[in-house]
Amino acid sequence: MFFSCKPQEPKSNEFIMLSISNDKSGQISQSLYFTLGSEKLKKNGFGNLEVENVKKELVKNITRFRDEFYLSFIITYNSKPDPNYKIGEKLLISSPSYNKESDTIGFSMIFKDMNTWNYYHPSSGGENDNTHIGFMIKTSSEGVFPFAAKFGEGTVGERYMEAYTSALQTATNKSIDYSPDFVYDYASPLNAIKSDSEYKLESELKHHIWLRKLSEYKENSKINIYTLQANRGLWYLTLLGVVILGLGVTLIIFKLQSKKRQ
Repeated sequence: MFFSCKPQEPKSNEFIMLSISNDKSGQISQSLYFTLGSEKLKKNGFGNLEVENVKKELVKNITRFRDEFYLSFIITYNSKPDPNYKIGEKLLISSPSYNKESDTIGFSMIFKDMNTWNYYHPSSGGENDNTHIGFMIKTSSEGVFPFAAKFGEGTVGERYMEAYTSALQTATNKSIDYSPDFVYDYASPLNAIKSDSEYKLESELKHHIWLRKLSEYKENSKINIYTLQANRGLWYLTLLGVVILGLGVTLIIFKLQSKKRQ
């Protein structure tokens, strides 16, 4: 889950995480995970049975999110059926499950390739911003931190938080302070991709991780991903100038040598 004891890595015992991972084969995974917080619940007087009941209720609530994604994909497919992008073949969606090692509950959606991803995530029509920086061109794309996106009168983050607090209330009729960190993890095999993320980790993939506290995620709601590439026009122009300068110097030396011989 990328939350270990290394000092350069983000640390959080209570979080909700969205992740998108694009591996070297071209397969893309989109996931949503919640920490259950078993130890915190026990420290606040919850018994083992109560913790188990909270887990069951949270699985139910997260299953609703999973079903909403599933329904939206079905609507997309039915609006423009294409056998190349069948759900169950090119798009796989897991059921929410509990991971004991990380004490999290979540599910994943796996898109077999970029074409399948684009089919189910039509472009919003946004434009990239190209900035010339000397011999380089910076192509950047600014977006909204996913949890800060509007949902009804609130935000996506607030809706996800309500899934946890309602599970707690339904299972135990109790409440405790719940202040999760919101984490967005974008992973890619490409070194050329840069970002303004708070954390950058490298394993088989390069992870760009934005971690925002509950108190700041609404105000600090923008994220930026960009690439740097050579400004070919300027490089070619410079190279041409160097060649012309070299030819000019050669001609001058030749003339001077000719005059000297005369």
